[in-house]
Amino acid sequence: MIKRLFSPPVFDSPEYNFRAKFINGFAWVVIAVFMFSLIPTFGPDADENAASTGIVLTGLIFVMFLSLYLLRRGNLNASGAVIVILGWLGLGIQAYTADGVKDVVIIAYIAVSLLASIVINWRIGSFVTLLSIGAIWGLTFLETNGYITPRIQEPLAFSRDLSLVFIVIAVLIYFSTTDLRDAIARAIQSEKNLLTSNKNLVELNQTLEERVNQRTTDLDAANRYNSKRARQFEAISKIVRVISSIQDLETLLPQIAKVISEQFNTYHTGIFLLNDTREFAILRAANSEGGKKMLEREHKLQVGQTGIVGFVTATGQPRIALDVGADAVFFDNPDLPDTRSEISLPLRYAGQVIGALDVQSTESNAFDQDDIEVLITLADQVSNAIKNTLALEEARNTVSRFQSSLNDKTYESWRILQPKSLGLGFQLIGSTIKPLESPRR
Repeated sequence: MIKRLFSPPVFDSPEYNFRAKFINGFAWVVIAVFMFSLIPTFGPDADENAASTGIVLTGLIFVMFLSLYLLRRGNLNASGAVIVILGWLGLGIQAYTADGVKDVVIIAYIAVSLLASIVINWRIGSFVTLLSIGAIWGLTFLETNGYITPRIQEPLAFSRDLSLVFIVIAVLIYFSTTDLRDAIARAIQSEKNLLTSNKNLVELNQTLEERVNQRTTDLDAANRYNSKRARQFEAISKIVRVISSIQDLETLLPQIAKVISEQFNTYHTGIFLLNDTREFAILRAANSEGGKKMLEREHKLQVGQTGIVGFVTATGQPRIALDVGADAVFFDNPDLPDTRSEISLPLRYAGQVIGALDVQSTESNAFDQDDIEVLITLADQVSNAIKNTLALEEARNTVSRFQSSLNDKTYESWRILQPKSLGLGFQLIGSTIKPLESPRR
């Protein structure tokens, strides 16, 4: 309760809080000082001048309480104005009724001017200072012309009053310098916070730039990836259109190898098919010069034993070899000396591996796992083309065998019927043809 009584009210504005704290502290100190100063004025030895001084001091104490009341009601400007105006008038009245221009309270005008500058603004403080100077010269004029008869104050009383005035001024200096130090400390802290914020902003900006650069790099990589995949699928589409019109296996396989190499810009493309015993993968088509030499000598690889193609035809799993020229386990073919990367994919027909699609590049690390997905699609299309061609050839062979059998039976029928129908003919009865049993006339 006591703490609340002596504490200033709190406002939303830091400036208002500063002024409220200043007015509150000054008013309570002045009340305490003036109440202490009232003690001699009501003593048994008090004269008429002391009584008038007591009245003035009592009035100033009332002014301070009025200022505190207005301050508690939130009227900050009115509270400051009451102290400045009524305080200034009270000091003037005290000087007029006491020692005139030589009265010690004249020094208190300094405090009033300083107070006005702090709690209101510097313009009002300057105006109060000019008024105080005017009051000093006015008192001088009155005293010079005999309107005021100053009394000679005893040194003890003079020292007492002067000390009280200095106490009031010291209180003003204390509150102003304390708040000034607080303001400087807040400014220093704000500067530190600002520097920290700027540092954080710089770091954030660098982080954002790095993130933007990283995102840009990722987007470029994604665009290149998407463009690459789009070109690859477009190439697959072209390959499918080309091979879908070919119905002969011996023509189809070389065309597939040629078109794949053209569309994917590869060094070598080879197509292997398993023999009837599924023991060897035989090279059936190739586009490169080295591949054509391999075709001439009927190149074949043992399933599960030799190179990537042997592994793929045995397991049915795709396989990549990067920089295979340095990897003798997977690849060592003098007909293809420039190969640095190789990918092989299984060709399936009727649920079984029937061969492998082998693609080689002169670039190191030319293939990755994403290429497997695309080339698997291509291998499936190649498998379908081979499947359809094999089915068509099988159908043609079946028709050929049926036609040959039909011809044999027709010939046998004619051979049997010929002696019986020698010299005779045939007759058509409805939809039935019968040999003539006797000559017709």
